[in-house]
Amino acid sequence: MSALLRLALRPARTLASPLKQQKRYARVLDIDLRRFLQTRTDVAEKYKHLLEQKAKSEGLESVDDLKQAYKPQIDQYKRDALAPPELPGSLTHHPPPPSPSTPSASPPTPSQSKPPQIPKSANQKSLDSIIDTSKILLHDPKEIEYIWRARHLSDKNSLCAVIPHETYLRIEKSAKKHPMFILPLPRADQGIELHFLQWQFSSPTTVNVMFTSLIEYKLRGEFASPHTTVTHHLDISEEKGIVLLQGSVVENRGVSVEEAKWLLMALQKFYGAEEGVGGAGGEVGRRRELMRLFSEGRQEFDVQALIKEVETIN
Repeated sequence: MSALLRLALRPARTLASPLKQQKRYARVLDIDLRRFLQTRTDVAEKYKHLLEQKAKSEGLESVDDLKQAYKPQIDQYKRDALAPPELPGSLTHHPPPPSPSTPSASPPTPSQSKPPQIPKSANQKSLDSIIDTSKILLHDPKEIEYIWRARHLSDKNSLCAVIPHETYLRIEKSAKKHPMFILPLPRADQGIELHFLQWQFSSPTTVNVMFTSLIEYKLRGEFASPHTTVTHHLDISEEKGIVLLQGSVVENRGVSVEEAKWLLMALQKFYGAEEGVGGAGGEVGRRRELMRLFSEGRQEFDVQALIKEVETIN
């Protein structure tokens, strides 16, 4: 089993507990969200009798002695678990190119010099295919928001929102720096599940973000299908100062519409925060640092720190 699969599975089990649901409201997405809360399970206490049996079979007097005896193996596992996830195929992390002043020992290989190839979304739609753009421009932003929401009311698997253009520009700036990331999704009675997101800049007016279970990515690689695809339409952003968001959740792909909304809210918190707010040690600084470490493939990237950061989102 690879380090990434252990990374995706083991921490999830240690965090499993019933979740308390609350209703939250996100200003940018403006959709009802269920806040998942969970506490950590004391794994050592849960399996104490098994550890005692193991210590006895090893001729040791206590569980503490057992931990000390296996300390090298435990430390090695921790180092492996904290290593950045290894992404499949062409989505493997690429280190940043050396600066011009830094001599390079050898020229980069083609696989290193090319950006990751992100698959196109089969669900991508232009704004004109959803709504008459020429007529929508006759309305003010508030009326457009009402029309946009009414357009999606009948689709139970639909996601929609109206985002201020200024907020979207912050999100886009971060997305171009960090086109791939992972987000933890708290699951009731199942602990934490990691989901992989990737941005796709299809055209000047169409930007997609796709979510896929990280476990499925490990199993299917480039053939993994997104469970949620979200499109940002910028067609009227200059004239009206808003970006229209539209997305869909695929049925029977393991993620509900409410869980997809949670992932969107978490994405907003990581990608949409204003630079300089709270300083490097504040929540914005911590989240930007996690994104940087992941994008650069640094070993310092800490999944547990990512989970802890998501737990503080409100």
